[in-house]
Amino acid sequence: RLIPNVMWDIQNLALGLTNVRFKDYFLATIIGIMPFSFAVVYFGTSFTSALINPKNFGGIIVSIVFFSGVYIFQKILRKQKNVKYYYSNT
Repeated sequence: RLIPNVMWDIQNLALGLTNVRFKDYFLATIIGIMPFSFAVVYFGTSFTSALINPKNFGGIIVSIVFFSGVYIFQKILRKQKNVKYYYSNT
């Protein structure tokens, strides 16, 4: 789910053709999708709440911080994966 620029439908079909166990696929899907999905839903809820009552603007800030945290965490994971892959092939 962290593969950039590949649609999820293509990933689902490709993983169905491989020997990936359902348990691994399910856990990776939950871990890969849930943080971003939570952030999107929370942002939408905060945005509509702030439109109704401007005092609720803090929720938008929290959701932006959460978006940023998920993005930075994914970048760190990709960097660590690339470093491990680089050192294992040398």
